[in-house]
Amino acid sequence: MTWFGSMSTDQLDRSAREHFLSSIDSSAPQAFVHEGKKIALTGSDRMARINRNAKVIASSDSLSMAVIRLLQEQGIAVEQQPLITDPASGTEQVQVLGLRITHDNRQLVAPIVPGAEVLRLYASAADGGLAANDVVATLSPVLEPVDSKNSKSQPWATAAAIAAAVRTVVMSE
Repeated sequence: MTWFGSMSTDQLDRSAREHFLSSIDSSAPQAFVHEGKKIALTGSDRMARINRNAKVIASSDSLSMAVIRLLQEQGIAVEQQPLITDPASGTEQVQVLGLRITHDNRQLVAPIVPGAEVLRLYASAADGGLAANDVVATLSPVLEPVDSKNSKSQPWATAAAIAAAVRTVVMSE
């Protein structure tokens, strides 16, 4: 059992939202204390990007686990998809975790991109990969605004909203 086993769906959802917001507000560390002296660090865009991507992955991990629990409670066969990139996400591609749904003898994959206003459900290729032209459905979960410290309000789809959107598509097929 993973550490997720002890967390409720709401706790996973909150954890995902907090990681997402910290990814928006993150920047390279400005200083640290060594032997009682404050040492300034020069900013590193590369480190800031790496830090942001790690927080997006952590957010996607918690959010996908919360969605999986909700869908499994409703009898939908779903598991976590390892790191993937949404092929239709354009230039803002980032690796995230996703959902792998078994439905009508086929595998469907939904990359869980935190803060995305649209999620896509893909038919999985034989090799497990995704292709932009294999979109089975475009999901528009209900969004709620969340406030970030350093930027304007951001859209957020809760685990319940994502699960409801996935359920609607899977049950209608």
